[in-house]
Amino acid sequence: MTVGANAVLRASVLADGAAVEDLAMVEGCVLGPGARVQRQAMAKFCLLGPRAAAGGDLQLCVLDRDASVKKTAALMDQAFGQEVRVMAGGRLHPVPLGMAGVCLGAGSVVAANVFVAPGRCLPPASRSCRPPKRCCGGCPRA
Repeated sequence: MTVGANAVLRASVLADGAAVEDLAMVEGCVLGPGARVQRQAMAKFCLLGPRAAAGGDLQLCVLDRDASVKKTAALMDQAFGQEVRVMAGGRLHPVPLGMAGVCLGAGSVVAANVFVAPGRCLPPASRSCRPPKRCCGGCPRA
């Protein structure tokens, strides 16, 4: 376990090999073996699986093994001005308290400057990036 300079670590559990880099903030999280919260990232009330990497802003989320969120990306937990709904049994249902995090499947990647809406689940090995017209290139192929 490694905690960098000026990092904030509160009420969290870090497994062997987990790391919180310089200036990162981690509150109420569980980091699996080899998981990493990168420099200046924020993770609150999250579960990071083995070798998962968090570089953006995350709250109420689950990252499966080898999943990653790049710097400036955000996994959102609230939808301002509308209710958060999740798909269950083929229908959309409102969530309690109006909050729901994001789940990333194993090996999934959320690119820089991407905001994932609350209550979403990305399947394993998926790639989420901005549309090609809004950035310099498209999503890499899995």
